[in-house]
Amino acid sequence: MIIKNLTRKSGTGTLLNYLFKYITNKDKISENKPFIVRHNIRSNTIQGYIKEFELNEKNRIHKRKDQPAVNHVIISWSNKDADKLTNNMLRDMAKMFIKIRGEQNLYVITKHIDRSHIHLHCALSATQLNGKSSRISKLAFETLKKSLDAYQREKYPELSHSLPEHGKQKEAVKAWYKIQKELHELEHIRSSVSREVDYERVRSLDRFELGLMEQSAFK
Repeated sequence: MIIKNLTRKSGTGTLLNYLFKYITNKDKISENKPFIVRHNIRSNTIQGYIKEFELNEKNRIHKRKDQPAVNHVIISWSNKDADKLTNNMLRDMAKMFIKIRGEQNLYVITKHIDRSHIHLHCALSATQLNGKSSRISKLAFETLKKSLDAYQREKYPELSHSLPEHGKQKEAVKAWYKIQKELHELEHIRSSVSREVDYERVRSLDRFELGLMEQSAFK
């Protein structure tokens, strides 16, 4: 599997709406009943999710102007394994991701099939329930990815095409960060454009980044 982490900055309600509408978009969900995994969340509506994330963020102990408001994590599998992936598998691996990433965070996870492969979108709170930041180091994130790979390899060996070649993935990540750095100066215009424009731009960037990483990482 490929795991990509995106950070959405604070002070941008448009981004929160974008993120939650994106992960619950019926056009990108295969079943009539959406596939959703919630953790530390009581609500079952988009506005309820947003309210709970915002209330949780208010409990942050250490605050700064450029602090993230929410993390957007994408977990994807090779299209060659699409016919083998079941909702039970995805739910199980989503719960394992939560366990490894931190059970004191808020999570809303759902499945999308708008590309040629199945992937999960995860909204992860930037603040834990205790008010501390949910941020983890790059080393910890790499460990998380390897732990999930190992879990998948052991429990679901039939997903043989979704084990990345970590050397190639590293090069893809470098290219991704280079592109992201070049686009960073454009981030400040998010609040001044319409929701539709912002949604399309971010969605296209997410797709490009994920496609780049997958093309280089999967065998």
